[in-house]
Amino acid sequence: MTAQVQDILFFQGKPYRLAGIGANEAPFDPQCHGIHAFAADTACHRGYVCTYAVSNDGSLVLRELHINLDLRAAIPGVSHLVPIPPPELFGTKPIAQGRRADFEWCYKDMSGPAPYTGGLLIAADFIDELYAHMGFHPAWKYREVHELLFDQGRLLSASDVSAEMAELRKNVTREMLKPADTADIGAWVEKCFSRRYARPFRV
Repeated sequence: MTAQVQDILFFQGKPYRLAGIGANEAPFDPQCHGIHAFAADTACHRGYVCTYAVSNDGSLVLRELHINLDLRAAIPGVSHLVPIPPPELFGTKPIAQGRRADFEWCYKDMSGPAPYTGGLLIAADFIDELYAHMGFHPAWKYREVHELLFDQGRLLSASDVSAEMAELRKNVTREMLKPADTADIGAWVEKCFSRRYARPFRV
């Protein structure tokens, strides 16, 4: 498995990587809307990537969804999967991008509500020397990090936690970037693919 494509979140007009999720679920999951994705590339095991934005009124919304759609369905009494048309999302039809694109379909120009409750860590200015070819890059690998707190999709507060991430980086060991002991690889890989975070922050 390789480093994973990260979601984007626009905050105050600037794009950030979504580097940490404080709740049990992400702000958007296509399966909750009856939309099924499949992984077509090791760089995106989820099969989709989201672009969010905090609107002027403080609402968290889904702007775009790039996805590889599973357009087959099991029909009772039929022994094979039946092709189905691409579904709409928040009243928007997906645009076919072709098989050569990273994702075959894209939902654009949406304002889909994301009634998320919890914290999100958004990050910018990645530190190249901390790159590891595995999973999602955590927030402490970025120079600029903000924590956004939401209640049912409404922004409650925004805090610059860049200094706290800088303190965490002082405790980073070589094994956190790549485990030296093969016995630790499984736990390391599992951690790399989790975007969950909790306070107090830790590496």
